[in-house]
Amino acid sequence: MVWYLPEMQDEHHKELKCGEPFVAATIHEIWAERDKYTTQELCNKIVNDMQLYLQRRLVEAEDSIELRVLMSRLNIEVRFESKHATWIKWLNPAEDVIMLNTDGAVGEYNGFGGVFRDWQGNVEMAFTGSSQSKSVIGQELSH
Repeated sequence: MVWYLPEMQDEHHKELKCGEPFVAATIHEIWAERDKYTTQELCNKIVNDMQLYLQRRLVEAEDSIELRVLMSRLNIEVRFESKHATWIKWLNPAEDVIMLNTDGAVGEYNGFGGVFRDWQGNVEMAFTGSSQSKSVIGQELSH
């Protein structure tokens, strides 16, 4: 490819053979711009399709701050149901039996604990500790 520059005075410099790098750079910029718009259009299509899918499928959802924020961002209307507390009552063991109740937690500080109670509910012994386990079951069964 040859570029002609008529405004140059010198006869030897009227043609400039620098076309290939210039054309390659120009084409690269054109395709980069095109890809940017194509990617944005694809992202918009995915979000729109997911909005339609979720709007059709989700009628009710368990209430949480995270879910409310997500539904708001996706512009989806959902009927939120309040969380229901489940009450659990400790049942006394048979007379002359000691019952062990364990619990574990995983978070910033992993830990476990347990309580030994007699048939009247009196605490006979209790313990706490921590371990490196990343699961609640692992915490409860650690020691």
